[in-house]
Amino acid sequence: MTVSTTTTKAIYNGDGSTTAFPTTFEFFDAADIEVIERVIATGAETVKTLSTDYTVSGGNGATGTVTAVTAPASTVQWAIRRRTPLTQQIDYVENDDFPAETHEQGLDRGVMIAQERQEELDRALKFPVSDATGLSPELPNSVDRKSLFLAFDAAGDPIASAGPVGEIPVTAFMQTLLDDTDAAAGRTTLGARAVEDAKGADIASAATTDIWTPTGQLVHITGTTTITSFGTAPQAGILREVIFDGVLTLTHSANLDLPGAANITTAVGDRAIVRADTTTVAIVTHYERADGTPLAGGVVAATQVEQEAGTDTTVFTSPGRQHFHESAAKFWVSFSGTTLNASYNVTSITDGGTGLKTVNIATDFSSADFAVLITAHSSTDAARTTHTKTITADTVLFVTTTAADALTNATAYFVSGFGDL
Repeated sequence: MTVSTTTTKAIYNGDGSTTAFPTTFEFFDAADIEVIERVIATGAETVKTLSTDYTVSGGNGATGTVTAVTAPASTVQWAIRRRTPLTQQIDYVENDDFPAETHEQGLDRGVMIAQERQEELDRALKFPVSDATGLSPELPNSVDRKSLFLAFDAAGDPIASAGPVGEIPVTAFMQTLLDDTDAAAGRTTLGARAVEDAKGADIASAATTDIWTPTGQLVHITGTTTITSFGTAPQAGILREVIFDGVLTLTHSANLDLPGAANITTAVGDRAIVRADTTTVAIVTHYERADGTPLAGGVVAATQVEQEAGTDTTVFTSPGRQHFHESAAKFWVSFSGTTLNASYNVTSITDGGTGLKTVNIATDFSSADFAVLITAHSSTDAARTTHTKTITADTVLFVTTTAADALTNATAYFVSGFGDL
């Protein structure tokens, strides 16, 4: 035979179903084939075992097939390569006929071994052909190179190096960061500011009260001097939370932007959120009175009367009063029998017998003059109609009847009421 190709390995991606993988190169014995499984995501490699993980057919100087016992998953690759034993088994007997076929196999094995060594050399680090012949490829011994980097000296010979900044292959900008001696210097290089979640030192009020210099995002301002500016911020966008410990005036100005463009007289315990719009202009984005009252001209919550009227557009609806609006249900309930499935402002259901149910309301209506919506659901067609029988300020008694006007029970009921509490 002849060795007609220089190929010594083949790589296949698994798909979870394919088990047969052709060898595109000649080999002699099944033991000459090595299979390595590589996890694509991590690069981790495992040498597979002949007969346990795969079988080999063909060979004896020709190509063949590697057959997996279990199809490789789509997350792995199989690298199949030839590894001819580095032995010579041919023994010539003196005066025998010349064994041409055996001799040729020996030549073929020699070429295969040379090809396999070349494939490994092709994956090795090498000096360029044009490099000086005096370079030494020998690495420092294990004691000298442990915990160090592979580097090269001025002549290009390999050395073990601790890797100072000047010898690490990084960008020029990254070098300016790596040579910073502390976190503060690093933040300066990156144009970042320190994390200031801690409380800063108290600041005495002054016409220009510098709230930016103290370290700490939360600061207290003491004293009663009128403030017209919060000073110069180190950069736009930073924030401070301010608590006022005295009564003073915040003056709206070009450098101090206050809510409503109006001056604020502080009270002890008032709180403000201040954001630097520019380094010289501070915006008070939020101001909260210690007693909870709004700033003059601020939007306030609607009263019960305003909710019931439903006409004022200068107040907002609070969660605790939204149910007073005429469009809101004052009670609602979903129940089966006397069991409440879901409800609002309902205490219980009273069963008055077949077809009679009473909804007991927690917070009374102002009178019995309110609207009720009732829906009855039945798994049969027995329940036909529902209508109220008696309504009081805190109860709704209704009946359910069939088409023949006979009392009947429904499977589930849905009741809601609208009116004035």
